[in-house]
Amino acid sequence: MLTMTYLKRIRNKMREMMFT
Repeated sequence: MLTMTYLKRIRNKMREMMFT
């Protein structure tokens, strides 16, 4: 399923943006 990978990638980007 690509949804899991997509969700994980988006969450990682959101966390990096929030952390910055």
